[in-house]
Amino acid sequence: DELDIRLAEREASGYARGFDDGEKAKAAHIDARIADAIDRLAHSIDSLDASILAHRRAREAAAAHLAFAFARKLAGSLLKDHLTTPLEDAFRALMADLTSDDNIVIAVHPSLTAAFDSVLGRLLAGHRAGLKLSIVADASLAPGDGRIDWDGGGLVRDAAALEHRLGDLIARTYPDPSPIAEDPRHEHA
Repeated sequence: DELDIRLAEREASGYARGFDDGEKAKAAHIDARIADAIDRLAHSIDSLDASILAHRRAREAAAAHLAFAFARKLAGSLLKDHLTTPLEDAFRALMADLTSDDNIVIAVHPSLTAAFDSVLGRLLAGHRAGLKLSIVADASLAPGDGRIDWDGGGLVRDAAALEHRLGDLIARTYPDPSPIAEDPRHEHA
């Protein structure tokens, strides 16, 4: 009997050990599967985050390019009706800073010399009596562009150069707005 009891104890001990080993292996397998699922989920979240960021960047780029195109058209149409305004504004700003210069030359497109002559009295109103302002025609300037020169310096208003620099800045900041076009919600049937 004692032998049967020992044999039964050993059998029970072996069974318990095997059961524990099996449970540990099962737990290790479950832990490995959970770790793998978490790793895949983290990778998916990173991929989704990158995709959302790229899509947001594409929308910003498209908006910036659209805003720039709209601003160019709007500025062009406004400038057509007010070709002298940008140089008038520049001259007014300059007058606030001039202290001793009394010879100022404004170079404009030949088609605008008469317009500037008629505005001269208004531009000089309230400024120093000794100020001499000359308007010269310069065919190399686009209508609306111009140069203001004085003894101490000068300034240039060149809309095309400004537009080019702004376009370059937008292109460097948002190099390609095209990913938005790949979104099927934006395609036209």
